[in-house]
Amino acid sequence: MRQLLEQLLSTDMAASRSAREQLQRSRVLTAAQAHAVLEALSREVPSHPGSAIEDSPQATLLRLIQMPAAQESMETFRAHASPVILAAWPRLSERDRTLALMVLARIGSREGLEFVARTVAAPNGPQGLSIAVILEEVPVESPHVEVLFPALEPLLDAEDSRALEVLNLANRLVAARQLWPHPAATRLPRLRRYLESESENDYGPALAACYALALIPGAEALVLLERATQHPDPEVRLEALYARSRQGVPGAVEALAQATLDPLMALRAREYLQELGKAHLRPQEADDPVLLAKAEMISWLRHPNEFGEEPESIELWDRRVFDWPPTGDRRELFLFLYRYPVYIYGQDEETEVGVGLVGSDTFSLTNETKPPPEGTPEDAYVAHCLWELRQSRDPRAGTLTPDQVRALLGFPPKVWN
Repeated sequence: MRQLLEQLLSTDMAASRSAREQLQRSRVLTAAQAHAVLEALSREVPSHPGSAIEDSPQATLLRLIQMPAAQESMETFRAHASPVILAAWPRLSERDRTLALMVLARIGSREGLEFVARTVAAPNGPQGLSIAVILEEVPVESPHVEVLFPALEPLLDAEDSRALEVLNLANRLVAARQLWPHPAATRLPRLRRYLESESENDYGPALAACYALALIPGAEALVLLERATQHPDPEVRLEALYARSRQGVPGAVEALAQATLDPLMALRAREYLQELGKAHLRPQEADDPVLLAKAEMISWLRHPNEFGEEPESIELWDRRVFDWPPTGDRRELFLFLYRYPVYIYGQDEETEVGVGLVGSDTFSLTNETKPPPEGTPEDAYVAHCLWELRQSRDPRAGTLTPDQVRALLGFPPKVWN
C-alpha cells in the first residue's frame, strides 16, 4: 500500500490517477497501513486539476480512513486520525471538507466532534444535503457526543435545512439516552409548524417532529401528538400513534394495534407493537398473507429509490405456491397490479399500471412484465424467476429459456396469437 500512496501523491497526473483507482478498490487492514495513510494525508499534496466526479488525492485518503476493513485499522484511525485531518483542513477543497467533516463525525473523538459542531454552526458553514450526511455519521455511542449540545442548539431556530438536521440528531441522542432534556422541548411552536407543513412532497419535518414529541414529556407535547394523528400522511399518523403509545396515552396502543390492518402502515405498526411488548393486541386479521404481501409491496414502491410514495391503487392479481427455482424451496408468491398517475409513472398510457411480485425478491420488472390484457400472471412469474436467477448469478440463468422456465414452474407452453 505504501507504494500506491507514494504514487497517489506523485506530480505525475497519470500515475496519481492510476494509484487512486487502485486505492479505491483497497481497504485498510492493519495498523501499519493506517499509519501510512495518515502520514500521506499529513503531506503537501500536488494540485491536480480534475473533473467534478473524480476524487482528489486527499479525498481518496479520507475515504480510506472512513471505511477501515478491520478492527486493528479502525482503532488506529480512532486514536490518531482526528489531529491529522484537522491539520490538513486548511489545504482541503470545499468539496473535500464536507468529506473530512463526515470522517471526523464518524470517528467521534472529542476534538473532532467539537470541530464538527463549530464548523456546522458557523454562519458560512455547510448547507443543504451536506449537513445531513455529516450529522448522520455521528455515532450515538461515542462518549464525547455531549460536546455537540449546546453548541448546535441555536441551529434549531435556523430558517434553513440545518434546523431539521440538528433536530434529527437530537432525536437520536435523546433516544440513546446520551442527551437530556430534549433541546426541542423549549421549541414546541417550531415542532407545531413542522406538523402543519403543507409540503406534500416532503413530510420529513413532520416525522422528525413526531419523533421529538415522543421524547418530550408534558401536556403540550401530547396535544401536538393528538393533532398529528390527523395528518394526511400515513407515516406521520403512525409515528404519532407510536409516540402516544410510548407516552402511555389511554387508547393509543389499541389504535396502534388497529393500524396493523392498514397496508400503508401495517409493517411498521407490527414492529412498534413488538417493541412495546404489545404484539398480543394485534388483530387476528392482521396476519392475513395477502394483507402482509400488499404492505410489503407498498413499502417497496414508496422507497425513495422507487416511486417515493404509495400507489394510487393496488390490487392482488394472482397468488400461487411454487417450488421456486431461485431459492430452491417451496413458497407462496403474490402478484400485484398497482397504478400511479401518468405524470409520475411516465407518459405512455400503456405503462400506467405496473406489476410487482412479493414472496421472494420483492420487485417490479417495469420493462419485462405487463398488466392484463397484454400480459398474464404466468408471464410475470417467468420473468421474475429469470431475473432472480440472474441476480444471484445462478449458472442456470445463462442457459434457461423462458419456455424452459415455464416448464419448471409447471405452466403449459405459451401460445402466441
